[in-house]
Amino acid sequence: MRAVLRCKVQGRGLTAGPLQLWAPKVIRAMDLADEEHSDLEAEQSGSLRSLTRSPHQSEGLGRWKAAAGGALALLALTAFAAVHLRQARPAILEQRSRDSVQLADAIDSPCPTSVPGTHRLLEAPLSGMIPLPCIDGKQSDFWYATLMMSGNAYLPAVKVMASSLKASRSRSKLLVMLVALPTPELEALAECLDFYMVIVPVLSNPRLTKASWAGTYTKLSAFRLKAKRIVYLDLDTVVLRNPDELFSVALDFGFNAAPDVGKDWQLNSGVFVVEPTEFLYRDLVSFAMATPIIPEPWYDGGDQGLLSYYFRNKWSKATALPERFDTLKYAEGIQKNIDIDSKVIVHLCGLRKPWDLTEKDRMQVTEQWPQSYAAWWRAEADFKQRYAGKCPRQLVQ
Repeated sequence: MRAVLRCKVQGRGLTAGPLQLWAPKVIRAMDLADEEHSDLEAEQSGSLRSLTRSPHQSEGLGRWKAAAGGALALLALTAFAAVHLRQARPAILEQRSRDSVQLADAIDSPCPTSVPGTHRLLEAPLSGMIPLPCIDGKQSDFWYATLMMSGNAYLPAVKVMASSLKASRSRSKLLVMLVALPTPELEALAECLDFYMVIVPVLSNPRLTKASWAGTYTKLSAFRLKAKRIVYLDLDTVVLRNPDELFSVALDFGFNAAPDVGKDWQLNSGVFVVEPTEFLYRDLVSFAMATPIIPEPWYDGGDQGLLSYYFRNKWSKATALPERFDTLKYAEGIQKNIDIDSKVIVHLCGLRKPWDLTEKDRMQVTEQWPQSYAAWWRAEADFKQRYAGKCPRQLVQ
């Protein structure tokens, strides 16, 4: 480890002599990081850790821990390098070394670092709030966020949701939360659609009864994102109009969502607005662990039932987000003369996704919910037209 640190620091123009003085401190920082990691794992055994016991996501979580461990090591190195650099700054500036000046600027910057090899994938701490990237050198207070589990099964959804958000002329960036390292296709898409990614831990309902519900609480990581306000969008949504108004709507208790269709007592978590705090995140996770069984009518096995029950004494349909911000496809079968194109966000919830339909399914959904699916397919065609020649060819075919 000492040899690795010496190579890293000498690569930045620092001498071996001073390195020998503070390198032991870096090694000690690594030890402390390991101790903190062990303490965190012990704590998770009674709370978060029990949420992560999905066999389907164990590999993705292992990758996340490895990436996060590397992040802690890099942060420890940077912290002690900062002390030495500030002490040696006069000499460095006299040398007019471009590398040294760049390092000094990076240390003084509040922006988080990215994982080596891609500036689109952010390093996230194991605990606490997750810092978000700077845009044009400045921190942004307002972000859109979504969640993508491992693999490329939902890659078509990312294309449509992210490109439709950009087409709406939104002024805020999109952050995609992942549970494993991104695939090459997703990395390429992040470059051409200008969104960012961060790896978060897999969180599962400890009392899940269906394998398909594994990881259903992972969406709660949106409550850890360090921003004044986060607008969360499920990947099976399509943006038809600029939704930036959601960054300024009144939030009486730091959270709001539209009602679920036909269920006045329950919110729909496909779109929600939150003012994230560490207290809110920890309290929500503690609530999930302390509640033996979420009762009817809120229980659904996923994050939607949990959030509905957690906010049951605060959230109500009377003060909920307007339905136009989260128009479920099922509204077509309930509301007469509904005009989907007048909505802001349409939610293609349910099992039959527009990018994964058999010919029989396609005929059925176009009979039941023609406007909703047509809106998604138009957005898909728009993506292919707008980004032909900008994104890799295999992504726009």
